[in-house]
Amino acid sequence: MKLSFAGGVLLAQASLWLSPRSVDAASVDAWLVPELATPQVVVYDDYSGNVYYSLCNSSGTPVFPGDESATFELRFTPLNGTSVVGFGYINDDRVVAQMFYQEEGGAIVDVTFFCDSSTGRYEPSDKQFIVSVGVDGLPPIQQPSSLDVLPVGATAGQRIYFRDENGQPAVLGYHPDLEKWQFDGYILQANLSGSSSSLGAAILGTQNITVAFAVDGVIGVTTFPVPIYARPNDDSGNAGAGPVTNETDSENWTLVRNETAAEDWSLDAFDSSAVNINLAFTSLGTLSTFYIGSDKALYQIRQEDDSWHKWEEQGQERWPLADAENSKFGIAHEFFSDKIWIYYMSDGHMTQIHQSSSGVWQPAVALMRSNDTAGTENSGGSGAGDSVTSTGAESGEDRQESTGISQAGKIGTGVGISAGVLVLGAIGLFSWRYRKRAARNGVTELPGSGQATAADGRQHAEEKHGEERFELPPQGQRFEMENNQISELPHNEVHEMPGDMILRSK
Repeated sequence: MKLSFAGGVLLAQASLWLSPRSVDAASVDAWLVPELATPQVVVYDDYSGNVYYSLCNSSGTPVFPGDESATFELRFTPLNGTSVVGFGYINDDRVVAQMFYQEEGGAIVDVTFFCDSSTGRYEPSDKQFIVSVGVDGLPPIQQPSSLDVLPVGATAGQRIYFRDENGQPAVLGYHPDLEKWQFDGYILQANLSGSSSSLGAAILGTQNITVAFAVDGVIGVTTFPVPIYARPNDDSGNAGAGPVTNETDSENWTLVRNETAAEDWSLDAFDSSAVNINLAFTSLGTLSTFYIGSDKALYQIRQEDDSWHKWEEQGQERWPLADAENSKFGIAHEFFSDKIWIYYMSDGHMTQIHQSSSGVWQPAVALMRSNDTAGTENSGGSGAGDSVTSTGAESGEDRQESTGISQAGKIGTGVGISAGVLVLGAIGLFSWRYRKRAARNGVTELPGSGQATAADGRQHAEEKHGEERFELPPQGQRFEMENNQISELPHNEVHEMPGDMILRSK
C-alpha cells in the first residue's frame, strides 16, 4: 500500500518527451479502477512542473501522450520535487482521479478531476483544496516529502503518509465519522535523519496495511535478509527476548541482529540512501517488494514459506533497464489474480512491465503517445506499444488476458514508513492499522491568499445501485470506494502499540 512516495535522486532534466534527451520522471504513480480496462498512470516532471497523465479512456495498454495535451490544470503550483500520488473510482458513471501533492509552500493539496471519456482528457476542476493547513498537532512537513495515499474502506476514509521536517514518517487521515482531516500521529520512535525518504505502502482488504522503507542505519520489524529481535536490558524489568514492535524503546531493550537465521544472500545494487521501494500483495496474502537498483535494473524480493527470497531476474526483454539509477516507478496490482503493472522511464519512454499471472512476466511495452493506433484487445494488448529492451524499442507484442481490476490493488510510488532499529542497510516491512482518534480541524486560508485551503464538513454514506457511496460537502470532492472484505496476513502476531495502533509482525 504503496508509496509511496519524494526520496531518492531526482533526475528530471527536461520536459517528458519534449526534448530528445532521456528523462527520468521525478514522481510516478499508477492505480486501478474496476471499470477501466487499463491502469491509470500519472507522472510529475520537475523540469516543466507539469503532472502528465495517461488517457482516461485508454483500452489495453495505457496511452501516454507525455505532452501539454494531457496535463492536469492545477490551481496550486507544485513544489519542485514533489511526490504525486492518488487513486481512482467511478462517480455517476464517470472516471474520477483523486490526487495529492505538495504546493510551493509545502502544504499538501487534494485535487479531484473528472474524465471526459470522449477525449480521454481530464476536465478542469474547482475541486482543489489544501488539506494540511489548520490541522491540530500536524508537524511541519518535509519539503519535498515522500507521499503516499491509501483509501482504507467505505467507513474509514483515506490516509496520507508523509515525513515531517526531521524525516519522521507520519499520517494525515480523513475520518468520515469525524467529518475532518486530522493528524493520526507518528509511525515510529526511531530517528530517521539522514536516511532515504522513500516510502512504500500497500493495502489488503480494508484494514491490513503494509508499509516499507529503506534507510541507512535503520531496519524494520520484519526484515530481510537478516532478522532482528529485542533483548531486554538487565535493569529494564522486562523478561526474555521478543519480537520488535513500534513500542520497543532503546532505553529498555537492545536490538540484536540474528545472524544465525540470516538468509544466504544480499540485496543487489541496493543504495539505501537513494532507493525507491514499492509493494504488491499476492493471492496468498504474501508480499513482493520491488526496487530499481543503482545499476538501473529492476529487482523483486518475494515472501514465501515465512521467509524472503530473491526472485529470478527476467532479462532485458521483460525487465528493461531504467534510464536512471534508483529510478522512480509506479506500481499497481490486482492481488487475487496475481497481476502486477510497473511503470518507469526506459530508453526515453514511459514503459509498462506486466506480470500476467504468478511468476509469468510479459515482454515490456513502451507506452504509445496516441490512441490512434492503440490496441483495444486487453490490458497490455498487442498493438498498444512496442516491446522494448535496454538498447531501444523493437517491434513486438505483449499478449495478456483482460481482467476486471480491483480498487484494493492500488499502490503509490516513491513513499514508505517504518519502525526503527539501528542496523545498516536493510528493508523493513510490517503491517499496522489505525483506530480512529478525535482531533479538531477547520477550513483555513493561506496567508494573503484569501482562498479556502481545507475541505471540512459533513460526509455521509448512501446506498445507490447496491453500492455504498460517499459524498463530501459542496466544497469537497465526491468519491466511491469498494466495501472490501477485511483480509489478514497468515500467522501474524499482534502487538499493541502506542498511538492507537496495532503492529503485525511476521
